[in-house]
Amino acid sequence: MCSFTFRLVDGGLMFLLLSLTRISAQREMSLNTTTISHYTESPCQLFDKYETTVTEGEALSLPAYRDLSELVWASVTEFTWYRNRTQELPSSEEERVHHHGPVLFFLPLLINDSDQYYTYWRKGADTCLIFVTEVIVVKAQPFDHSVLFNDISESAENIAIPCPDPVEKLCQDGKENLVWYKNFSLIPNESERNLWVYGASKADEGIYTCVCTWEHNGTVLNTSASRRLKIQGM
Repeated sequence: MCSFTFRLVDGGLMFLLLSLTRISAQREMSLNTTTISHYTESPCQLFDKYETTVTEGEALSLPAYRDLSELVWASVTEFTWYRNRTQELPSSEEERVHHHGPVLFFLPLLINDSDQYYTYWRKGADTCLIFVTEVIVVKAQPFDHSVLFNDISESAENIAIPCPDPVEKLCQDGKENLVWYKNFSLIPNESERNLWVYGASKADEGIYTCVCTWEHNGTVLNTSASRRLKIQGM
């Protein structure tokens, strides 16, 4: 098989990727240290493995590692992505699924994208790390509660509901549009990364969703994240 590799040559690209590198894993998978020699001349070290649940029809930027800022990935010279260790994935932005170095894009997600995705990081001839992500794509309707991020359970009078990192990072440079929903109804005039609930009561309980609308190659895309608010002591 002919192997495609991505080489970092542009600091501007590194800045773009750093703005898209965080994604929260709803359920972490167990990891046993091992080596894998698949598609490599010398064994590669399995570094990390995690799982994320996402919604069909939305766009996803999937970093190989949950927090790339913790790794010195900028010194890596080659990245190769595979679906289920057999299907090599392209870097061309014309493809619906493609990668920019350590980040894989689904534009948008389809139900049959559910699978394991492998990233091979090579740093010189003798260093190779493997990152594995299990992607579970669920239907958009009816709403699947498995996509919820951590609940917010508060008794304070004023409560901040932060937009989860995957969406907040996409909209952080101000070029995109961020909106909020409560129980899937639009909340007018709310576009900040933190949604504040003032004078909180039981009536404010529910599912809060932030949605980032952004554009890629002329295509308008949406990425959302939801979490439940619970009011304590009332």
